[in-house]
Amino acid sequence: MLTPRGGLFLALAVLFACAAWAQDDENDGGLRTPTRLTVGMGDHFLGQLEPDGKRLIFVSNRNIATEIYAQELEGGRERRLFDEGADVTWPRVSPDGKHLLYISFRDQAGGQLCVRNLPAADDRRCLEEEISAVQAEWIDASHVALVSRAAIQGGLHLSRVDVAHTLSAKPLLERNLTSPTLSPDGRWLVYVPIKRAVPQVGPGFAARAARHLEALRLDRPGAAPIPLTLDLPGQTGQPVFARDGRSLYVVQFFTDSNGDEVIDASDSGVLFRVPFATEREDAPELAAASSPDQLTSVAWNCEYPAPAAESLIATCSRDRTLDVYQLPLDGQVPSHWDVPRLNEELRMVGRRADQLLLYRQRLLLEARPKPRRLLMMRLSYLHLAFEDFEAAGFYARGMLSVNDPATAGLAEPLQILIGHRRAMKERERGQMMDELSEAGQQRMQALEPTAAPSPPSTVFQHVVRSELAEDAGDFTRARQELEAAQLTDTTPRAVLEAWFERADSLYRKLDDRDALVEAGRRLSLNKVFHEDDQLDFARAAVRALYRGRPYDQADAAMAQALALAPAGSAYAFALEMGRRVNAVHDERPPRPVRDALIAFYEQQQDPLRRRALVQDAVERAASLGADGVMEALATVYVDDTPAGTEERRRAERLFRRALTGRAYRRLGRQRLDNARADFDLVTQRTGSLESAVESINLRLRAGTRPEVVEKEVTTTAAKMAGPLAHFVKAYLMACQLPELDDETHAQTVSAAVKELRMSWKELKGQRAVQALSGAIHHEDFLRRQDPAAAERANRHYLIALDLVRNNVRYRAMILGALGLLNTQVGNFHIALEYLEQRDKFPAVDNAAGLAVSLARARALLHTGREEEAAKAADQSLARLDDTPELAGFALLALDRAALYNLAAGRFERALALYDRELPLLEAEARGKEGLRNRLVVRLARGAAALGAGQPQRALEDLAIVDRDLADPAVQATLGWRRATPEHVMRSYRIIAAGLRANAETRLGRLDVAARALKQRRALFLEQFDELDRDQDVGAATLAELRLAENAVDRRDMAQAARWLGEALAHADTLIERTHAPVDAGQLGVLWFAAQLHAEGSTPLPFDVPKRLGQAHRSLIGQRSPAWRSYLAWFEIYLALGADPLPSLQPARSSSASGVLPVEPPPSLLRPAEPRQRQTP
Repeated sequence: MLTPRGGLFLALAVLFACAAWAQDDENDGGLRTPTRLTVGMGDHFLGQLEPDGKRLIFVSNRNIATEIYAQELEGGRERRLFDEGADVTWPRVSPDGKHLLYISFRDQAGGQLCVRNLPAADDRRCLEEEISAVQAEWIDASHVALVSRAAIQGGLHLSRVDVAHTLSAKPLLERNLTSPTLSPDGRWLVYVPIKRAVPQVGPGFAARAARHLEALRLDRPGAAPIPLTLDLPGQTGQPVFARDGRSLYVVQFFTDSNGDEVIDASDSGVLFRVPFATEREDAPELAAASSPDQLTSVAWNCEYPAPAAESLIATCSRDRTLDVYQLPLDGQVPSHWDVPRLNEELRMVGRRADQLLLYRQRLLLEARPKPRRLLMMRLSYLHLAFEDFEAAGFYARGMLSVNDPATAGLAEPLQILIGHRRAMKERERGQMMDELSEAGQQRMQALEPTAAPSPPSTVFQHVVRSELAEDAGDFTRARQELEAAQLTDTTPRAVLEAWFERADSLYRKLDDRDALVEAGRRLSLNKVFHEDDQLDFARAAVRALYRGRPYDQADAAMAQALALAPAGSAYAFALEMGRRVNAVHDERPPRPVRDALIAFYEQQQDPLRRRALVQDAVERAASLGADGVMEALATVYVDDTPAGTEERRRAERLFRRALTGRAYRRLGRQRLDNARADFDLVTQRTGSLESAVESINLRLRAGTRPEVVEKEVTTTAAKMAGPLAHFVKAYLMACQLPELDDETHAQTVSAAVKELRMSWKELKGQRAVQALSGAIHHEDFLRRQDPAAAERANRHYLIALDLVRNNVRYRAMILGALGLLNTQVGNFHIALEYLEQRDKFPAVDNAAGLAVSLARARALLHTGREEEAAKAADQSLARLDDTPELAGFALLALDRAALYNLAAGRFERALALYDRELPLLEAEARGKEGLRNRLVVRLARGAAALGAGQPQRALEDLAIVDRDLADPAVQATLGWRRATPEHVMRSYRIIAAGLRANAETRLGRLDVAARALKQRRALFLEQFDELDRDQDVGAATLAELRLAENAVDRRDMAQAARWLGEALAHADTLIERTHAPVDAGQLGVLWFAAQLHAEGSTPLPFDVPKRLGQAHRSLIGQRSPAWRSYLAWFEIYLALGADPLPSLQPARSSSASGVLPVEPPPSLLRPAEPRQRQTP
């Protein structure tokens, strides 16, 4: 294969390509995102930070067995902490950071508590008692609380283990429990009580965890456990105290996320924090009475919290694997957010999981009874909409505990509604518990609006009765119940929203547009709503008015309604806005339409109305592809929004999306100056790193000097000014790396990494930064071939992939980079998985597309899919032929395509490609790489010519190869990593000798072929004497076997016998060295010898029947299908015994493949020898 320096650039083109960056979904200051700490194959879990916060200890099963690893937190390379020689788990760092406890399965199958010193992980000490360790936690720096069982079916108990010089245990608590945690002051033990699920089976195998925790005073002998039931709906587990002892972190399995109708540890875990005053006597009671603080959303599925001094470590499941993540101690929602800030964020988020998290935080901050009850109702409805019946019921029951006469009676109908929807779900699953109609009648009878304790409950009962009637098939009654609800200006917002949700569902099914419009209009005039809510209902009414109508009819309907709407009302504004938005019909609306829309925006003084107009107009423009409308609105919107507000975040998000999209369209049309202006504008206003990358790329393409680029790519966004400057400088350094000499290259890599580290706290959560870090280390690996650099690059790429979210361009970019990296490292199966995923996305950059395509072809080749590799390489070549700007990569693509076609046995195609490639090489300067490449290509072309049936052409190329191998100038260019010059030269001569032997045999010049085979054999033996490798003995055996075949074809039976003797001796040596029961080379020699022996005319230097019998017995013991043909042939020859069979002599073939008896059935054919591919 060729080795041009241009390949370095091609490898990084995937990351530095202009079209690789776009689609706005950046984390711009809203909810926090947990930071991924571990990457790589397999699962990584049970993470623990050392007390200084600099090193992470975790468990990984990447090597099948579970092992404990250590990783420097800031970009350090992970390494196995120690080799236990068996599975290990449950690592826990002591409070002083000097020891590590873990459970080992090396000496005891049930688990053994062991301790090692840190940081070296030496001085292994284990508890020698005959008990099975299950879990363990530190009590203090010298004592451990151990959960264990004495027998396989025995109960669990808690012991206190002294970890001085020799580990010793004393009973602490006789109770079936799991997940113990001890407060830092040693006063409190909190755990999850469990009981046997089946009396006959021990709790270590079949147990049922309680839904509550228990707390126990350790400083009071004989103290009774105190139940600790948290105010949460699901299963609570895995408690752990904070380092300061002021709170308790737990995992709550909140909802039935896997749909198995049971809430347990198989569902998604959510992290919570509970205040726990360890100094107080009533700490458990106070914790039970508090409202736990939700730290993560259900979308993250996190467990095993491990609080450190300044951050929280957790194991989270993403994309079907486990990894260790880090987040602040107060979780995804900053603890300093107040009610207005939470409300702003609620308007920004769209995912249900985020809404649930924010509404939960909003509930914690609300002390007034009425808002608390209505917030619980909203949370219940959110859960109910997604069939989370347990969580919905939890909040419905919580409403009963709130004392507010004005909203009394809302909880009961909500509970009835939850029960009804659960029953409907059970019917879908075929789990009818009773007659649904009878249950529905009972629920209907339980709802009596005339006896409701408050007006809001009267309305809500009608809403629930309407749904019950509809599900019973009585749409008339469903409508009557809904319209019987008397909505007033004092009806709470949550009830009104429930009523409108019911109206929307029912009137749509009844196809009653007018009723639905009127429902929205009424609510838009209801004074109980804030202005933004009124506007939302008005917009809903207008959408119902024009939905499904032709544009002209929709405009007429809105004009008619506008004439009757109260002037200045939200409904009137929504109608007028609807007319303006409805005028946008296609991708390119007339300029007057766009100007009228902008003018209408500028007429509005209310920020809420401006926001609504932007939202609706952008939604319409995006659906039609009317990018000009979106861009115009985004520009005026960001200009009018005050800096530093949450509204500005929304405006900047739209601005980035619209302007970046326009920039890429301009870039695609080669309007480079306009595209750069757009990228510059986005960068300056928002500090977007993606736009900064494109600004840099376009300047570099135009020939701008890096120092000038650094000064021009800046931002006015205060919080991004410094980080962006460091990013730009590091990016410019990375772009220069392929052209630098080795010493300067190493210095620049170090400087680029250091530049990013200067703002790492602000930058590490940005996927652009992680991708750039990966590219820098990737380039470092390509230059130095240091596996540590490849590992660092892989780590950063995987973190960037985790941050991608829904950005298709980024996903394609990172998948391609991971595929390239793993191909270059040699992890071809892993590489192919990434590249197959990348192949699902289009390639918009030609250089990047070529790099990925060639990498995929290479991975296919090395995973045994040669035919597919050849086709993929041909496709890459076709891409290059159609793209003149990629002409610089023609040699690389030609060489890969030729080689892969050669490997696939498509010799004519390979020969044609090498014929195209060689003149291009000859035209190049005779530099170091050119001399080597000419030699390699001629050698490969000789192999292709031989396979294509042109042995004379092969010999012509081999003659030039021999001449070049004797040239000191060429010899100086031949070098492999970790190989001596002598070894490299010998390897090339071995390949050339083998090709020459085959070519001469094809031409019938058997004596010349024999000389080539002898040279090949001598080279292998010389290599064996120098390197002492088993594979060289095997290769010499095969060369001697071929010499025996050659001798038979020359009718020199004495030489054939001699070479068979030599081959068998070497085969026996190989078996003696490897202790293998059988060897394919030995079997081939014996098979050949048996044929000659059966003819009876050739004396052999060994006892053929005896050796056949020994081999036959060995094959019987193997019972492997791979040896079936040999076994059958040996049985035939053994049956023939020592008597020669003259009748077989005329059937002997004179082919070069050897002596073969009468044509055997296919099942008895000797299996083909494994193909030996040697690439120069």
